[in-house]
Amino acid sequence: MNKRNWVFGIMLTLCLGWILPGLSAQEMENNFGMVYIVEGYPDKIDELYEAIKDHAEWREDHGDPWSWDVYQVVVGEGLTNFEIVSFGHNLEDFDAYQEFLDKGSEKWREDVMPYISKITNLISMLHWDCTNWPEGTANDYVMIMDFLVKPGQQWKLKDSFMQVHKTMMEEEHPVHYSFHTNFAGGDREVATIAIPASSYAELAGPDESVWDLMVRVHGEDKAGEVFGDMDSSSVKKEIYILKKLPDLCVTAAED
Repeated sequence: MNKRNWVFGIMLTLCLGWILPGLSAQEMENNFGMVYIVEGYPDKIDELYEAIKDHAEWREDHGDPWSWDVYQVVVGEGLTNFEIVSFGHNLEDFDAYQEFLDKGSEKWREDVMPYISKITNLISMLHWDCTNWPEGTANDYVMIMDFLVKPGQQWKLKDSFMQVHKTMMEEEHPVHYSFHTNFAGGDREVATIAIPASSYAELAGPDESVWDLMVRVHGEDKAGEVFGDMDSSSVKKEIYILKKLPDLCVTAAED
């Protein structure tokens, strides 16, 4: 693949190499993911799909120790984009994976790169302290909310979302989500919230929206302040939907 491993686009992107403060070693356990955002040529999408599928089969046949989920943008900007991601790793796992990564990257360059116009690579960090994504949650579709963060405003945005997260957890609001930051890489400073679902209908959410929930619990002034802080921390917000492509996913080899 492009010198590092494979993608899923949902994330709060920080500066390249920026180290997240205030997190213990335990909190950083298994929180990292390798992400590749693959942009295909508009006239070669079918070929790219088949090439990624063949490459996924090659990785499984050759004992890839990591699992990979593959998605395609189906709503929003970037309809030629695929996102390939592997989460649940420690930073040490990246060292152990390097040998297979090098071998897989060589094969990727041979078989898949001819159909790709651009690849963006990043290491993403999942923040469990403001995530509600139980094991087994359906992720056939994922709505991505990317906040293009103003310089120095990353923690203001996270602190604001943390208030929303705590309220949703206390009130048992039936929406699942994850919150990420980019540990390194990426091509812009972004903040992302990912919302998984089994269908488009589920993405509509419950009758009580998050805004209505915050107003009911905290009042309209406080709700407006929290969401206002999130908006003021970013230049703009981009929303798109990913669809999982099971035929292109990779299951890790058994130990």
